[in-house]
Amino acid sequence: MTYTMFGAPLSLYSGKLRCYFRKKGVAWQEKLPSHPDHFTKVMPAVGRIVLPTVLADDGEILQDTSDIIDTLEARHSDNPVIPNGPLGVIALLLETFGDEALLRPAMHYRWNFRDTNDPFLTLEFARSMNPKATL
Repeated sequence: MTYTMFGAPLSLYSGKLRCYFRKKGVAWQEKLPSHPDHFTKVMPAVGRIVLPTVLADDGEILQDTSDIIDTLEARHSDNPVIPNGPLGVIALLLETFGDEALLRPAMHYRWNFRDTNDPFLTLEFARSMNPKATL
């Protein structure tokens, strides 16, 4: 099975899922949310723009990074990224800490240094919707 991830370079959770796909070694490709398949297949099913989302080649749509990883781990059980036993519990605790507790500092460093970050953020948000965008 092949998966298409609709994500963006500046999306924290797209980065998390991108790392998962690389580590797991399943067949995947990444497309920006401006891709027509995102508008014609994913958005009508999900009801809004949310990143990342995954479209499987059988038409199934997955969303929420942790749920996507859990689903793919169940399907592709070889070479698990989350170990069994106590180490698995620690891995899930670290994942939750990273997803929840570190979100606030991540957003602080993204949005509160406007002189430094605004040109990058403006361009990358524009590229997510129009890959040929320039400043």
